[in-house]
Amino acid sequence: MATLGTDDFANGTVKKDPLTIGGVYYQQAYFDEPAYQAPGASALSMPLVMDTYLDARPNDRLRAFVDGRLIYDPTKNAEGASSASGNFGSLIAGTSAEAVSGTANPTVVLDQAWVKFDADQMVFFTAGKQHVKWGTGHIWNPTDFLTVQKLNPLQPYDLRLGNTMLKAEAPVPGMDGTNLYAIALLDNPQPAGSLGQAGGAFRAETVLDGAEVGVDAVTRAGLYPVYGFDLSSPLGPLDVYAEDAVFSGRNTLYQAAGGGNGILADYYRAQSMDAPADQTVVGASWDFAWRTDRQATLGAEYFYNETGLGTDAAKVLPILIYEGDYTPFYMGRNYAAIYFSAEGPDEGKKSNYNFSTILNGSDGSAVSRLDFTWLLLDYLTYGAWVAVHYGTPGGELNFALSTPQFSSPPIPPVNIAATPLEVGMSLRMAY
Repeated sequence: MATLGTDDFANGTVKKDPLTIGGVYYQQAYFDEPAYQAPGASALSMPLVMDTYLDARPNDRLRAFVDGRLIYDPTKNAEGASSASGNFGSLIAGTSAEAVSGTANPTVVLDQAWVKFDADQMVFFTAGKQHVKWGTGHIWNPTDFLTVQKLNPLQPYDLRLGNTMLKAEAPVPGMDGTNLYAIALLDNPQPAGSLGQAGGAFRAETVLDGAEVGVDAVTRAGLYPVYGFDLSSPLGPLDVYAEDAVFSGRNTLYQAAGGGNGILADYYRAQSMDAPADQTVVGASWDFAWRTDRQATLGAEYFYNETGLGTDAAKVLPILIYEGDYTPFYMGRNYAAIYFSAEGPDEGKKSNYNFSTILNGSDGSAVSRLDFTWLLLDYLTYGAWVAVHYGTPGGELNFALSTPQFSSPPIPPVNIAATPLEVGMSLRMAY
């Protein structure tokens, strides 16, 4: 307890300026150009994502953080729906913003709300809604088990929301770089209304001969356990990395069927696979100076998804979308990507360029995207980008849809033109 007449700020009893208030304003504007349609048919979207946070640090061993998010798109109605079918196409391609049809517009969500403390500086706890990312992949990240939504590799910023958990981290004494984690999951993937519905996650990570290695396991109520392994290591001028996710128990393989009688269930087959299924990522990146005081990174990555769709993906994708089993960039069996980023040549190092190409090797569709950013006024960043979809029409990354009339269940015909070109820009201000 402080003594009357003492300077509490000077003696450390009370920390000066213990609360920080800030956030991020991120406004995008982009349009999709449907094939064989007039420019007036282009789907326009202007999603706004605005975060505001409170960061309290009363002392060096205690911290509380709360981040709320406003999501709004003036091109959508109050239910989050748009009359332009091109918006649906961009959602399938994985390039649309956070706001999804069926969500109130505008809407306010909680991204993070956690408190961090320690027990005798030996075990470190974080309790509440938080971000925890595992794995080493850049484009694909199958061992990122603790985030319900998969990362969109085409977005320049990670807009996924946090999940509620109690995390305990314990560094191993005498073993630098070795840490153990135990986590209680309280809303992943569904809110846990009872102890039996909660999940658990465990991870161990260490450094072996210069390589960073991690192993993890996750259990959830009503679901089979999943296991993961990841590593990252220098190899000459390269940084090589890999990760593998093993999904135990029963998995499902989808294939196209004959159909033709208006019954949805006759258009595909779901084959049970009573064995573990693998998702494996391997990649390498090279950091180099492309000119004096200017850095660049060149990388390549391969992803194998054992339960992914094969060459008949265009026939099965619409059904999986309707059934709610669609996950962008995780539907094919084989993927490959290249990516390149570089600091611009301007004197103040305010510009950056990013290019990536992602290929679905199973259905032959692909997407390439080029991003440019320029830092304005120290806090404001202007961004512009263009994305091109090509390859197999109707494939995952060059999506188009033409369905018949279904009688069971009753679904009217749907026709969505391919969207070969997307152009956008953004303003992002950190405050």
